[in-house]
Amino acid sequence: MRLTHTKDTHNSATDDAGSEKTNLAPKRERHGKPKPTHFKQRKLKTVLTWIIAIAAAFGLAIFTRTFIAESFEIPSSSMLQTLKVGDRLIGEKITYKFSDPKRGDIATFNDPENPSITLIKRVIGVPGDTIDIHDGAVYLNGERQYESYTNGQSTYPLQEYASFLKGPLSYPYTLKEGEYWMMGDNRSNSLDSRYFGPIARKEMTSKAWFIFWPFNEDRVF
Repeated sequence: MRLTHTKDTHNSATDDAGSEKTNLAPKRERHGKPKPTHFKQRKLKTVLTWIIAIAAAFGLAIFTRTFIAESFEIPSSSMLQTLKVGDRLIGEKITYKFSDPKRGDIATFNDPENPSITLIKRVIGVPGDTIDIHDGAVYLNGERQYESYTNGQSTYPLQEYASFLKGPLSYPYTLKEGEYWMMGDNRSNSLDSRYFGPIARKEMTSKAWFIFWPFNEDRVF
């Protein structure tokens, strides 16, 4: 009985000593510099992760828009019936980095009068082509063009002209190196190359790829 009692007493003393050590610990911490907790470290790491992720996403978006593809909304009726007001499409930028625009392409380009505005029209003529417009039709290199995408509309020269021109364009008009003749499919309501002249190759920004809105109008060009 006494041995057992002695053992218990000893254990109790050890516990008391442990208790004293435990009680002394906070006093030492108060005199030292506070250390960041594990929770604070984890929170900081999470914040940094989010900042990096957002920055990466932002950078990827800029890279994609500048070099790969960009979305556009059609604001006017100049490309009816191919493109309707409110249609949203993707213009891809890779094709024109490796090859030149071709006749029939629907392409975006910088507005010659206001480069901050993007226009979209159809490529009618390429460098070296001669464009003529008479008798309600377009003639390409002397041959009358039967353009199904105009829905039978006649095509006439415009008497209006861009502010940087001295007067209306005269025909026939031969395209120089790096020049493209752009026209809207809705010939009766389009200010195009008949208005501002040919478009320089360097101003071409993308080739229309597909309409993604509205969903029932989705088409690939």
